Amino acid sequence: MKGRAEVRVMLKDTVSDPQGETLQRSLVSKGYDVSRVRAGKFLQLELTGYSREDIVARLEEICSDILSNPVIEDYEYDLEEVLE
Repeated sequence: MKGRAEVRVMLKDTVSDPQGETLQRSLVSKGYDVSRVRAGKFLQLELTGYSREDIVARLEEICSDILSNPVIEDYEYDLEEVLE
């Protein structure tokens, strides 16, 4: 089975986001009424495994070990099967 995952990694709400704060100030200075911006990462992965459960296990490992820092970031993903 092959799966395509869209992964979103965001700083936890309790963690300061300097990039988001800078973007928010820039938007306000240009006249946009924006009260909060949080910056994050969006990644697309294609994974191959024996089953959906195998791919989910690998994806969880990749997200928690490599794509995010679990101390300060949360992640979520959507996974869809790719038909070959």
